[in-house]
Amino acid sequence: MAGEGEHWKVPSPTALPFNLDEWWKQQVRAAQNLDLNSFMKFISTKSFMPFVWYRIALGVVIIVLVSVGVLSPHAAESGG
Repeated sequence: MAGEGEHWKVPSPTALPFNLDEWWKQQVRAAQNLDLNSFMKFISTKSFMPFVWYRIALGVVIIVLVSVGVLSPHAAESGG
């Protein structure tokens, strides 16, 4: 178990048998394409309205959470 001052060390990218940075970028692109392709297929065969209602509901939930103080409207601002 690591002590309080110790941190887990990431292996050097040169120690890996493949390019980790390129592999990660490929995985992200594949996930984005799958999500976008699924969404486009859904709205071309069905209706766009479920997405509209989902966005409206999400917006209402966020507004309620901000108004009751659960979320801060400035939480994403940098503290720098």
